[in-house]
Amino acid sequence: MERKISYSAAGFEDRDVEAALDAIAAAGFRYTELFGREPHIPAPLTGATLAGFNRRVRERGLSIPTIHAPLDRTVLGAPEEAWRQEKVGVLASFLRFARDVGASNMVIHPVPNPKFVPDADHPETPARISDAVRRSLDDLAPIAQEAGVRMLLENLPLQCGYPYVTMTELRPLADQYPKETVGWSWIRVMPGCWEIFLRMRFASPATGYGACICRMWRTMRRRTATGCRPTAI
Repeated sequence: MERKISYSAAGFEDRDVEAALDAIAAAGFRYTELFGREPHIPAPLTGATLAGFNRRVRERGLSIPTIHAPLDRTVLGAPEEAWRQEKVGVLASFLRFARDVGASNMVIHPVPNPKFVPDADHPETPARISDAVRRSLDDLAPIAQEAGVRMLLENLPLQCGYPYVTMTELRPLADQYPKETVGWSWIRVMPGCWEIFLRMRFASPATGYGACICRMWRTMRRRTATGCRPTAI
C-alpha cells in the first residue's frame, strides 16, 4: 500500500481553505486532509462551487485522500435520538462529499465530549452512547459502501467513562464491519501535540487480515514551536 504523507488543512485554522491549500502546496506536499468546519468546509460543496474547488486543488498539484468530518456535536454516539439522526444526516452528506473530492477515507469521532451531553454523568449515558454508535454505523455503512469511502473511527482521549475512547473497545467495533467500510484512527496524547496512527485494514492472503500502519502527526499551527512535526497522513 502506498504511503501518502500529507499535511492536514487543520494546521491552518487561521485562514480559509483556499489559503490553507496554497500554503500546503507551497510547502511541497502532494496530499492534504480537508477539515469539515469553519473556516474551511463547514458544509459539503456542490455543483459549480464543487467543480471549481476540485479544479483549483488539481491546479495546485494536490489530491485529497482523507477528509475529517465535522467535530463537536457531530458524532456517531449522540445519546439523544433526534440529535443522533440529525448528525447521521450530516455525516452521510460528508461521505458523499468525500467521494466527490476523490477522498477514500473520512475520519469520524464516535463519542461526544461530555460538555455537549445533557445528563453527562448519568449512569445510563455510556450505554446510550454505545448503542447510538452502533446504530449510526449501521445507518451509514451502506452510504459509505456506495460512496467508496472508508469511515475511520477516531478515539478521543476523553477523561470520562464513555465507551470507545480506547483502542481496546474501538478496534473490535471496527472489525465487525467490512474492511472497506470501517477502519480506525488512534490518538495518543503527547506533550504539545497529538500523535495519530491511521491503521486501515485490508485483507492479507495469508491470514485474511492485515494492517497498514501509517504515522500521522497532526500539530496545529499554533503548536509548532513544541518541536512536533506538523505533518499528517
